[in-house]
Amino acid sequence: MKNRGLTSPVSEALAIIILLGVMGILSALLYGDIVPSAETTATIEESDRVLDRIARRVGDTPHTMGQVRAKIILSIPETIQGDRYRIYGENRSVVLSHPSLAIDRQRSLPHFVTSSTGSWHGNGPLVIHIAGNRDGIAIEINATE
Repeated sequence: MKNRGLTSPVSEALAIIILLGVMGILSALLYGDIVPSAETTATIEESDRVLDRIARRVGDTPHTMGQVRAKIILSIPETIQGDRYRIYGENRSVVLSHPSLAIDRQRSLPHFVTSSTGSWHGNGPLVIHIAGNRDGIAIEINATE
């Protein structure tokens, strides 16, 4: 009967140890798997928004009226998740390449685009030069006007 005085402090110490263990496991899960995947998801979503904006602006080009010459200047973020990225034309699509997360996102351009070339490396506004006729247009991506 004399040892009953230790029951309360021992049970509280065990409860604290169990709580710290659970917190440690949750922290390891969050920072080892859940938080990095959320950052990757945010990067992919931002990349998709940038590519959608480019494709939408190219798609708005009035190409059915004959000869087309146009220049589109887009102000887009110079970095995604703190890193510069690259946008380039490839075949009939536009590609965003993010170096640190090894993400390459691609967006097909409208059917009337016959080719896309050039690149932008995260410095200044993105400039798209458009040339063609009602049979199709070609776009060139640059960083200069």
